[in-house]
Amino acid sequence: MKKKNIIAFFVALAVLIIILLLPNPEALPIAGQRALAVMVFAVVLWVTEAVTYPVSAVMIVSLLALLIGLSPTLEVPSILYGTKDALGLSIGDFSSTAVLLVGGALVLAAAMEITGLHKRIALMIMSKVGTKPNSLVIGTILVTFIPHVTGSKTPTSRFRGDPRKISGGSNCP
Repeated sequence: MKKKNIIAFFVALAVLIIILLLPNPEALPIAGQRALAVMVFAVVLWVTEAVTYPVSAVMIVSLLALLIGLSPTLEVPSILYGTKDALGLSIGDFSSTAVLLVGGALVLAAAMEITGLHKRIALMIMSKVGTKPNSLVIGTILVTFIPHVTGSKTPTSRFRGDPRKISGGSNCP
């Protein structure tokens, strides 16, 4: 780890601690102040790139679970949220079906690129449609449509431009 990243990490940690030690405004619950402290901590980490994004994600979720879990509830201040309820409060909005759909599409796209499946699909479709200009247009539409449904972008960049010129231009209008 570079010295710059270590300094940036400790700056983010100092900002987190400072916000936690500030007097709590009357209108802001303690859990809100702690969530705000974690948000500023995360912003400093991301802006300075002190740690990688996966590491910062683990740190943020852990801090949210710990700090909000040790905060008093709004209804009964003598009772703490607990880590189970804190996780539900802090990451509950990320558990919608749309987020799962996008996450699943990204996993499939990564798997397609790692295995080379995106190239095989593109070449298979292009071998089936032939080399006629109109067929190449339809084939190019298919080649870009199928991977975009799954999230891969490689075939789009490979066949960008006038698809009729792929055949060599001999029978292009």
